[in-house]
Amino acid sequence: MNKGILEVPNRNNPDVERAYSTPAGIEGVISGTFLQVWSASMSCTDCVPHQARMLALETYSELGNNGNGTRSQIPRGPILNDRSIEQGGANFALYSALSRATRTAANGLQALDRLVKANGTLGSAAQDARGRMFAMFVNGVALGGLALTYDSAGIVVNTTPSDAVPPLSPYPAVAAAAMQMLDSAIAIANGTAILSGANGFPIPATWINGNAMDKARFISLVRSYKAKFRAGVARTPAERGAADWNAILADAQNGVATDFIVTIAGTGGWGSPYVNAQPSGGLLSMLYYGMSDTSGAFANFIASPMATRDGGFLIRTPDLRWPQGATRTAQQLDTQALPLPGRRYFRNRPTGEDLPVLGYGFSMYEARRFAGIAINSTNGPYTMINKVEMDMLV
Repeated sequence: MNKGILEVPNRNNPDVERAYSTPAGIEGVISGTFLQVWSASMSCTDCVPHQARMLALETYSELGNNGNGTRSQIPRGPILNDRSIEQGGANFALYSALSRATRTAANGLQALDRLVKANGTLGSAAQDARGRMFAMFVNGVALGGLALTYDSAGIVVNTTPSDAVPPLSPYPAVAAAAMQMLDSAIAIANGTAILSGANGFPIPATWINGNAMDKARFISLVRSYKAKFRAGVARTPAERGAADWNAILADAQNGVATDFIVTIAGTGGWGSPYVNAQPSGGLLSMLYYGMSDTSGAFANFIASPMATRDGGFLIRTPDLRWPQGATRTAQQLDTQALPLPGRRYFRNRPTGEDLPVLGYGFSMYEARRFAGIAINSTNGPYTMINKVEMDMLV
């Protein structure tokens, strides 16, 4: 009996060697690398980015899941690095995902180099340069994310063998490697190879959803990331003082000139549970949001001992992101319908919908800036990098 007659390759199973050996496979891998970064930081709930929002009181919850209550509590508890703690898996998830993104981008770069060395091409010299440029960009973004979040990480770049496990390097070294990759991406964008033939710029809109970037827009995005990483990686006054603020200033001034928008989609991986959950995803703690008040109620709130603070006061402010009115009823009537046609990023919720939370975490308001995405089958524009964020670094 001929056993070979039944040996049919299963093309439904992942075939890494085949994916990295054909032009279409290599470009397919590279084009999906930023989605890996997006998924690590946006398409997650039980993860470090979600906990960071709680720590910053961007949102507030006393619930026990996803580190909500643990990270919202004041006084702050320690952030432990222990597999046995409740947030252990979440703390590791971002590290794992961003590390995988560096590996995918690096492997894609190496596969592209092998293809070109064998006189192959993705389609043209310009298309080859575009793939190399984008993979270096994503490699740098992923390394930068690791440097911002963790004390150390393995540095994986295009010169790292695919079977090598690099030792842990301290976060300043990881950040420096990120800068090198981002600078390499800019150098390719400014080079001549990307002009040699078809399919250089613009970058396909599917690579960063909704963004068919030309050269200027791409470089401004890369420089925005450079400014963010250089400014954000400093963790002590001494490190902030030693940061290259001239370089940060130059990158911020030449960063995005308008908000960089990503199209959130209910399919294809470009989602965001945090955005989609508005307005029900968390309360607005008056410790942070109450600063908008001009009536004196916030001043009384801050002057009270922490244990007796009650955030159930009316925000009176000329800031048009808040509902206007001298009473709660008037503010409830000022709430705009979704999707928002104007500035009302917050609403004074119907009285009967107040949640049973006490103290500094309570308020009668909820965020709804992105709530239109949720009611539109989780589709809509999301600001990934604000122009004002760059302005604040200048």
